Amino acid sequence: NAGVGTQAQTLIGTQTVVHTGSGVEAFSAAVPGAVGTRLTATATEQTAGPVYGPTSEISGLFTAVSAAALVVPDASARRSSGTFAGGTTWAAAVAAVADRGIALPGGNDRVVLPALDVTSGALTLSAWVRPTTVAGSPRVIAKADSAISGLYELSLTPAGGVSARLDLSGSVVTLTGGAGLVTLGAWHHVAASWDGATLTAYIDGVPVGPGTPAVGTLSTDLAVRATLGNVESADRGLQGSLDEARIEHVARSADWMATSVDNQSAPGTFVQVGPQQTSAPAN
Repeated sequence: NAGVGTQAQTLIGTQTVVHTGSGVEAFSAAVPGAVGTRLTATATEQTAGPVYGPTSEISGLFTAVSAAALVVPDASARRSSGTFAGGTTWAAAVAAVADRGIALPGGNDRVVLPALDVTSGALTLSAWVRPTTVAGSPRVIAKADSAISGLYELSLTPAGGVSARLDLSGSVVTLTGGAGLVTLGAWHHVAASWDGATLTAYIDGVPVGPGTPAVGTLSTDLAVRATLGNVESADRGLQGSLDEARIEHVARSADWMATSVDNQSAPGTFVQVGPQQTSAPAN
């Protein structure tokens, strides 16, 4: 049930949700109102037929925003922009590494992208993250409909490391490493690169191991959306902040990864050799 005001003064709509199992059940509902409307909600258990059980306490207050404010623009030429899901209050920009990032308080919050199937035979997943907890193996980037079924994933581990997972023609390859290198409350760059033969994971531009054999064709499924900060079923939420998330259909090298991290986190480490070229050939 959704109501207007801090004390749910006016009932404005209801939505029946069929829970498919344990954990968080994501859903969407349309209710009448306008931008700026203050909303609260409750949940009531329907045990059988018209019989109802307990009702939850009133939720925290949230404010309706314009749908345009929920768009997460894609800065690449592909314009595969995403949308916020699971709530609106977490969509506030936060100071981040490159410019601004997004805050993720956890739960079912996520950015929902298009399906983004990769058919090039190579893949790089990368992002800057500042976690407040790593419990539950939170997903940074995923194309997965649940916590146990995914086509490609980049996640944090409960040990403070990074994990990458690929579905190669039905055969799952997983690489985990870097325990203790991702610290809470600090920005870290996490990444995974696959060149069609080897899967390599990185933390702060440094490989966390020699890589693992990963030969095959990356599975595809246009019915499964890609997400940032969670899986599509919304049960592996990242708590903290996220910035500069990238899904690339090329395999980035170790040198590229280290240079990219330095360019964003410590630009002063670069020096200019000779004068800047401003005339022909200028290529």
